[in-house]
Amino acid sequence: MKTKLLFLGITLFSMINVFSQNEVLILKKKKNDKEKLVQEGKKIKLITFDDQRLEGKFDITNDSVLVFEGDSLLLSEIDVIRTKSLASKIIGGSLAGGGALVTTGGALIVINTFAEGGLAVIVGIVLGIPITTVGVIVTTSGVLLATIGKKHKSKKWDFDIAAR
Repeated sequence: MKTKLLFLGITLFSMINVFSQNEVLILKKKKNDKEKLVQEGKKIKLITFDDQRLEGKFDITNDSVLVFEGDSLLLSEIDVIRTKSLASKIIGGSLAGGGALVTTGGALIVINTFAEGGLAVIVGIVLGIPITTVGVIVTTSGVLLATIGKKHKSKKWDFDIAAR
């Protein structure tokens, strides 16, 4: 029994060690050494120094080369990396939805006050148009946040590959 438990324990711990040695792309901020890890196989967007734009999932071959849609790129050739996090998708979607509700509310204020006529039209314009404008701005920023992602420029970030 002791032998079986010992064998099971060694097997489990060796499996954990094997699974934890994944290569990741490390984005390290030059200003404060803040790190962001991007797992191999995640979808990213790249812009190289010669203005080549690539989008898709990447693979890591060694400590300085990314394979991207069949193209091999050195880390030193990359100018900008764009990544999207789950938080940016959630926050962007929430902003877009909330902004759409505010836009609809502002538009309804304007429409309903025009239907009533008289002084209500002035109140509707004074209240409804600014509310609608704010809603459009919030919706636009939410959509951009959810779809574009965070930009990491090589001037401010160091790009590296390591096993983590």
